[in-house]
Amino acid sequence: MSCNTRVSSEMANEIVSEIFESGCPMLDESVEIEQPLCDSGLELRVSGYVRSMSQAVTLVLAVERLKRRSRKPIGSEFSDLDLLNILMEHVNEEHVDLKVFPDKESFARELSRRRADEPHSICDAEKKSWVLNELDGLPTELTAMMLQGPNISQQVTLSLSTYIPQTQPGVGQPVVLGIGSSDLFLSCSGPDDSPALELEMVQDRGDLKTIHTGSATVRFLFYKRDSGSTSSFESARFPGWFISTARNVERVRVTMCNGRTTAGRVTDFQVSRI
Repeated sequence: MSCNTRVSSEMANEIVSEIFESGCPMLDESVEIEQPLCDSGLELRVSGYVRSMSQAVTLVLAVERLKRRSRKPIGSEFSDLDLLNILMEHVNEEHVDLKVFPDKESFARELSRRRADEPHSICDAEKKSWVLNELDGLPTELTAMMLQGPNISQQVTLSLSTYIPQTQPGVGQPVVLGIGSSDLFLSCSGPDDSPALELEMVQDRGDLKTIHTGSATVRFLFYKRDSGSTSSFESARFPGWFISTARNVERVRVTMCNGRTTAGRVTDFQVSRI
C-alpha cells in the first residue's frame, strides 16, 4: 500500500539543522524532502553544491538517520560509523597543493621615509665595531675592528632611516644607512654576480625621502631583518647579498657577501639605538 504523504516540517527542519551543525554549509534555503513510497524510503532533494567528499558523507549519514526514523530498525543495519568507514575506504579526498608565485611587478612601489636619521651603534657578532678609515689621497673606507678604552670614540654612529610600506612580507624592514651626521650613505651597486658596498656622498638628503624600488636610488635601500638580538642587512637591489665583515680578522673592509652563511664572513650585527 502506497502513501503519498510529505515528511513533517518539524522533521525536515531537524535534519537540515543537523547537516548545518555538522559543519556542512552546502544547502541553500530551497530544500525539499519527500517520501513518495513508505516502502521505498525517503527522497532528499538538495539545492546547491557538495563542495567536498566529507560534506557528501555527512549528507548520506543524515539521510540514513531520517530513513531509520520512518521504519523499524533492522538488526543488520549499518551504524553511522560503519557507513562512514565503508564510504571512506572507497573514496579518497582530492588534495591540491597550491603554489603562489608573486608577481614581481606588484612589489614595484614607492617607499616613503617614516623615521629619518635615528642614531644607532653597530658592531658585528664578534664585537668588532665599524670604523671609518680616512687616508689622504685614498677613498674613505668602512672597516671593522675591536675597540677598547679611548679608541671607542672611533666607532661609527649609524644613521638609520626606516621606510614604509614593506615591499614583501618576511623580507625585513626597508632602511637606508648613513654614517653619523655626514653626507655619506651605504649603497650597493655593480654587476649582478659581484655587487660592492660603497660609501656615497648624498648632498641633498631630500633625494632619499622617497625611494622607488625600480629606480636607481634603490641601491641605497637595505632590508633589516631581526633575529633575536642581532640583525642582518640584505641589499634590496641584489637579493641574497648581505653586508658583512671578515670573520676573526680586524681592520678589513666591510663588504657584501652572497648568502648569510658565507664562509669567513659575519652577517649578524648588534644594532642599538643611542
